[in-house]
Order: sequence, then structure tokens, then C-alpha cells
Amino acid sequence: VRMVVHKPSGAVYALKSFSRPACAVMGLEGLPMREKLAQTTVNHPFVLKLVNTYKNAKKLYLLSEFVHGGELYHRIHPPDGGRSRLDELDARFYAASVTLALGYMHSRSVVYRGLTPENGECCSKIN
Repeated sequence: VRMVVHKPSGAVYALKSFSRPACAVMGLEGLPMREKLAQTTVNHPFVLKLVNTYKNAKKLYLLSEFVHGGELYHRIHPPDGGRSRLDELDARFYAASVTLALGYMHSRSVVYRGLTPENGECCSKIN
């Protein structure tokens, strides 16, 4: 996943790419389509919205909203080896956000199996 900028508007997005040959070799041809379907099926404030999809001969692309904040993993385990920058209030917020998002997705018959602190952006906190 890369951060990209739409030059005319300055809008920032997240662009996820899938290698078609790699997906075929690993038997994951349907993965990008399932992810696209999941993102177009759900509408929740704690789930990124799909903006558009693109493809060429070698890759498939999903363009989504961009949430600035970095990986939650690095808030829990700072790269410099320092102490966690996650206090109890922040931890409660993130736990509640994930619980609400997963509950909503499950109510829509969407199951997310890749939930790890390394596999997602931090939510934006609303004060």
C-alpha cells in the first residue's frame, strides 16, 4: 500500500496493488475481487471507503481513502525501542473502534481475517 496524491486536486489516497502473476502462483486470484466486494459492501466510519479500482496487464489496484497516522503496531512498539506511546484512553478508543467496525462488517456477512496491529492504519481520534 502506498500513499498517492492526485496532482490536480492535491487529494491524498491509499493505493493498494496486487500482482496478477503473484496472486495466480499463490492461488489467490479471487483475493483482490473479494477485497473490492467487501469495501463496496460496507459503509462505516471506521472502515476505509473504496474510491476506485484500476488494472493493467500486470497489476490490480484498489484506491481507498487515506488515513494519516501510521501503523498501530508502531504506536504500541515504537521503532526506536522506546516505551509504548499508547495510553489507556487511546487503547480504549482503538479497541472500541475495531470492535464497532468488525461488528458492523459481521452484520453485513463480511469477515475480516487479517486483523493485526501491523496490518492497518491508526484511526483518527475525534476529540
